[in-house]
Amino acid sequence: MIGGLTNVKPKDDIVDELVESIKEDFETKNYTTNCFDADSYKTQVVNGVNYFIKIKTDREYIHLRLHKALPHNNSEVSYHSHQSNKNKEDEIIHF
Repeated sequence: MIGGLTNVKPKDDIVDELVESIKEDFETKNYTTNCFDADSYKTQVVNGVNYFIKIKTDREYIHLRLHKALPHNNSEVSYHSHQSNKNKEDEIIHF
């Protein structure tokens, strides 16, 4: 389905790099954490790619939404939003 989320995928090196690139922005807006590890993710193709990533932090699991712009926009990655109070078992859904 165009614009829909993919099936869940295990984390990979690309997702780890994306998560690391926005960790400071997340911490500035939310809280500091020593653990900020991707678990799994889904993507959505839009004007670029939205990444919906399950993250383990010191406090909880969160679902993180990132956007990676198209190459003509320098493929910039931005932290869009997140959902708190998640569990490892919670399904990643669009938000």
